[in-house]
Amino acid sequence: MSDLTADPPAMEDFSDRTVARRDRLDLIRTQLKATRVPRDAFGYIPGVGGKVHDAYEEFVAGCGTATEMASETVLSLAQAVHQAAQALLQTDQFNAEDISTGGQRPGAS
Repeated sequence: MSDLTADPPAMEDFSDRTVARRDRLDLIRTQLKATRVPRDAFGYIPGVGGKVHDAYEEFVAGCGTATEMASETVLSLAQAVHQAAQALLQTDQFNAEDISTGGQRPGAS
């Protein structure tokens, strides 16, 4: 027998905290949209201002994409942990019922 144990309530708590992290990531993504600046924000020096702006926009867009991907990943993790906790609880309940009925299921012959 394995010494592996699980704590479904702790797993649910972790899942809830993870969803809260996802919510913070979504807030960051929204705040990143506010960092957009007009094309002339870096000046009118021919050949320079536009390049700086393009690099800045690429950076901000990359941060937004990375934050969105992290948000989706964190949400997937939270959902997987929640499902694992629920499966453990159902297995425990099934095993408890099996022990209490001596392995006999209602309606089984």
